Amino acid sequence: SLLSKEFVEATVTDLIGAGQDTMSTVMQWILLLLVKHPSIQSKLQEQIDKAVGRDRLPSIEDRSNLAYLDAFIYETM
Repeated sequence: SLLSKEFVEATVTDLIGAGQDTMSTVMQWILLLLVKHPSIQSKLQEQIDKAVGRDRLPSIEDRSNLAYLDAFIYETM
């Protein structure tokens, strides 16, 4: 094999670590934007409440009824 097991493990570890840092930064920006724009937060919550209700968490099956949330997530990526 051209790649040693140690090299592959180190590379995968680096990729996971880099992904965690990136995801953490994205989540911080999302929270900051929601705090800065409470009307967006309210609109997202209203859509979730209407499509899902308050008795359970959203699931992937709800995605087709959560267009604004879907757009918000894509916009923050």
